[in-house]
Amino acid sequence: MQNHTTINEYIDSFPSETQSKLREIHSIISKLAPTSIENIKYGIAAFILNDSYLIYFSGNKKHVGMYPIPKGNEAFQNKLIPYKSGKSTLRFSIQSNLPKKLIEEIIQYSLSLIHIYFGIR
Repeated sequence: MQNHTTINEYIDSFPSETQSKLREIHSIISKLAPTSIENIKYGIAAFILNDSYLIYFSGNKKHVGMYPIPKGNEAFQNKLIPYKSGKSTLRFSIQSNLPKKLIEEIIQYSLSLIHIYFGIR
């Protein structure tokens, strides 16, 4: 495992196809959570808000992943089924377009949970 100090360094360590997907995810999170802090934790990209981890994302040769994914209601969970890889992990194939609207919904929902927990309006 390489020791990256920034998310951009982490992204740059992957092949170009993977970099492209990771940059899309990075951009979505940055846009929706502009006050969050970027970090590398457990060797992967992480966004922190109010000392809580908002979301992690990682790259692989064949897919990119996001974790942990909030539970949400049944309708929300049904949208995640095609991408589920574990209890709270999603995988998106490098060969497919990212479901950007779904990723936005995940980030917005995660933000709302942090806001509720910390009493932020």
